[in-house]
Amino acid sequence: EVFVGRKLRERCEFELGADKRAYLVILRGRGRVCSESVEEGDGGTALGPIALTVEVEEELDLLLIVVPQLKK
Repeated sequence: EVFVGRKLRERCEFELGADKRAYLVILRGRGRVCSESVEEGDGGTALGPIALTVEVEEELDLLLIVVPQLKK
């Protein structure tokens, strides 16, 4: 799954199941992801289960890619 958030102006949340992994990149703007400050160019990964909370401080664009977790 690929989600592109353009011109986000308010808080949003993405639920990741236990079998999912997410890659997130901030393309423009500034805010907080799971209480961590982020700005243009920042990125990271998350393993489910988790609720990824995005709080907007300055209108932002983001790219979120959700894929299955790798089996060990």
